[in-house]
Amino acid sequence: MPETSEFTRRWSGYICPDCRFVFRVPKNHDGVGLVCPSCRRLLKLPVAGEALPQLVLQAPEVPVLPLEESVSPVPELRKRHRRLAKEKQATTPTWELGSWGRSRRPEKILMAAMIGGAVLLVGVAVFISRRTNSSTETPPTPGLVMAPIELPADGVQSEEVPDVGAFLRVAEPMAKTFLESKSIPELLAVVRHPGITAKRISERFPEGTISPVGLQSFADDGAVRIERSNASVKVRIGNFELRDLFFARTKDGWKIDWESWVGWSDLPWEEFMEKAPTASKRFRVRLKPIIYYNFGFADDRKWRSYLIESTDGQHRLFGYVERGTRVDELINLTDSPSAVDYILDLCFPADNIGRNQVLITDRIAEGWVEPDSIDSR
Repeated sequence: MPETSEFTRRWSGYICPDCRFVFRVPKNHDGVGLVCPSCRRLLKLPVAGEALPQLVLQAPEVPVLPLEESVSPVPELRKRHRRLAKEKQATTPTWELGSWGRSRRPEKILMAAMIGGAVLLVGVAVFISRRTNSSTETPPTPGLVMAPIELPADGVQSEEVPDVGAFLRVAEPMAKTFLESKSIPELLAVVRHPGITAKRISERFPEGTISPVGLQSFADDGAVRIERSNASVKVRIGNFELRDLFFARTKDGWKIDWESWVGWSDLPWEEFMEKAPTASKRFRVRLKPIIYYNFGFADDRKWRSYLIESTDGQHRLFGYVERGTRVDELINLTDSPSAVDYILDLCFPADNIGRNQVLITDRIAEGWVEPDSIDSR
């Protein structure tokens, strides 16, 4: 459908003050913040009456003097300079004079060359940083105010921009309720899948009361991530620990994922390691490649080994995946320098000789938020 003047008036044009990327935002956008589609920085939309930062500074006005006061003694100064130059040339040895009859100053020439080279290097560095800035994702920086511009009628709309402002308006009070709840009903009001989570919370808090951890600050570093149906925010809890709080988009709007917050698993780690079940159990873990082949997993040509760590860092096991399988392709972290968060299905082998070696039977998700497509246990 061809654009009309009525359609184009539904959009406002903006330019990112950081990477200068030009894009459009709907005029009915009810938030004050959004993410730049190019550099992914958190930006702030200007509101009515807000003073915008100047992009170009104007030169100060120079007062015009009357004719008799504006006469410059330039001719007299030029005569004096020529006279001093002749006197200096007369006292300068001939071996310091160039072919043009003036004194060579090697130190000045060298200094000029060094300054020119430095300016050139700075220019190249700025050019490279601007070229790479548009393709490298950097942590969002709050407080940047975008300057509005006029877009042409045939301007192209960029990818859909997440409504960060709308998300923050509902996420912050929800986080406060979640972290300061003292009863299970209060907690269930803001969690994802309350019907499933209610039983798990009751198992964790059998007396029905909760000791709240408290909320000190919410997204004070501007680190807000929104990806399709998931979002995460840095929160500082009552003991000043900085943690990630994960949200999931549901049919009832944004809700908090309680399971990822507490590192929920099918069994407590102590029970899992003591009973050593051969049936798969689901765990949220940190996974890191390691070289450890022993007992029933001594053949490194058949198995790929990993170090498995619980979410609280208190328990560790060695995990093994058979090379070439679907699970091996989904996990393969041979090039990863650090641990990665996963939801995995684990079980002990039938012989259980090593006592601390388990099979990784499936990879459910990367990260600790379980996808809606997976049935929660």
